[in-house]
Amino acid sequence: MNTLSWNCWGLGNPRTVNALKKLVQAEAPSLVFLMETKLPLKSMKRMSNIKHSLGLTQGLVVPSEGKSGGIALLWKPETNVHIQSFSRWHIDAVIDSGSCIGKWHLIGFYSNPDTSGRPESWAHLSQLATVNNLPWMCVGDFNEILSVTEKQGGSNRPSMQIENFRHCIDTCGLKDIGYFGSWFTWSMFRNDLGWIRERLDRVFATTERLNLFPNARLHHLASFASDHYALMLRISSQRVQRKKPKKLFRFESMWLKDDRCGAIVEEAWAEGSLKGVENNFVACLDSCRMALTRWNIREFGHIGKKLAKAQDLLQALKERAVGLSNTLEVCQQRAEVNRLLDLEERMWKGL
Repeated sequence: MNTLSWNCWGLGNPRTVNALKKLVQAEAPSLVFLMETKLPLKSMKRMSNIKHSLGLTQGLVVPSEGKSGGIALLWKPETNVHIQSFSRWHIDAVIDSGSCIGKWHLIGFYSNPDTSGRPESWAHLSQLATVNNLPWMCVGDFNEILSVTEKQGGSNRPSMQIENFRHCIDTCGLKDIGYFGSWFTWSMFRNDLGWIRERLDRVFATTERLNLFPNARLHHLASFASDHYALMLRISSQRVQRKKPKKLFRFESMWLKDDRCGAIVEEAWAEGSLKGVENNFVACLDSCRMALTRWNIREFGHIGKKLAKAQDLLQALKERAVGLSNTLEVCQQRAEVNRLLDLEERMWKGL
């Protein structure tokens, strides 16, 4: 079953929630593991609303402690999930995929961002590997690299840190499943160090788990809402195709915020009144409908395509991050993506 893993960096931000919705709509994952939700216990009602808006009404949410942390494992109602244990750093579950495949073990893992807490994280993961003998998969943000080639920019990573991570993965009997997309999954610009990029987010699995889903492929998906790429594990290479319903005309209240709307209606109404048909009022309405539809398509109707193009450009800019000038381009392009997202949101809400 398709699985999404993302260090979303705060679900209190509406744009992040919007980005998550887009990912879920496009990929239709059965399981979603989120890190850094930054939602404390008092914000669980908001988390409940987010779950229902995603169609992932089932799940386990571990609140953040203050303004950092917070993880969640969400799933569709028809997905058979049995939670085994959880902490602020992990969620352990057994997934029952039916008689043909059977049960397998899933761990959503978020390693301690603090380097001093990393040894405890590896000890924790090693212990989780012993809880059962089922085929298992581990997804998440490990805040560590397996090779010096997985880091670009900034200070060098101590070799002992890398070795400790490698030893943990080997001890657990896990394998990196590979990926398609950007080499790095996290990037940040610092004035003193420039661009820093690392591969921190990944999916590991045992050989037995890989054999259950031999066609599974991991994709790194860029996001404007977080410094981390989202990880999308697709069990089949075929994407979900949704049949688009035929759209009916409706007057969008957001048009009223555009000064050109009034002139378009006046001109179309006058054009309709000159047709000289028996039902002049209907002719005027029809003329307005066609004029507004054409205007909407020209000015707003290609928002989805414009947004996809803007996001692709943002991803390309982030991947060739080289210096301060590039940083300004990234910031400007991120602002353009956010502008288009706000416009799209208003269109959907009819604001």
